[in-house]
Amino acid sequence: MKTMNPILEHEFLHHRYRREMSGFVGAFWGTRVLEIVKRNNSPGLLWKRIKLTTTRKANAKKRLRRVWQNEAVLRACAEPPPTKTSK
Repeated sequence: MKTMNPILEHEFLHHRYRREMSGFVGAFWGTRVLEIVKRNNSPGLLWKRIKLTTTRKANAKKRLRRVWQNEAVLRACAEPPPTKTSK
């Protein structure tokens, strides 16, 4: 089972990134959209859509790197220590 810091897991799982295609007069533009949880009510999550700017994209990359680093530390701590061989 994969273990992750609960706070980071909450932060990571409650962001999603989409690339949408919208058309206008026969031309298509791709727009990047960031969806974040605005409210967590009983029937489900209410998502708010905002544009993914370069700053938000950079912050998302930093956040993802932190998650990966924390997972690597947790995996390393879960491994048994190396055994010493006596000669």
